[in-house]
Amino acid sequence: MTATARRIVRLDTYEPEETDILTIYLAALDIRQATLDEPHHVWAITSLGRELRITEYGYPTREAAIAHAAHLVVGVRAHLEACFAREFNLDLIENRELN
Repeated sequence: MTATARRIVRLDTYEPEETDILTIYLAALDIRQATLDEPHHVWAITSLGRELRITEYGYPTREAAIAHAAHLVVGVRAHLEACFAREFNLDLIENRELN
């Protein structure tokens, strides 16, 4: 199954085990369905390879999950603009299909 991934934002985080601030990129949003009988979920994938499911119950159709992911992008943009974020990438130019 394929899903659209988009680069949406750079986040800075602090790892207590490290002495430096690490920059982590939220690199992609992925739409996945485990089996044909299960709902479609939106997943966030970081540049460090972490994969986090960000929908609790999922959506009955792929289109509904994609619409939810698009709303997430709008929400992230609004939050960053409201917080006067200095640096972020929300150009959504990097659309690609994942397998």
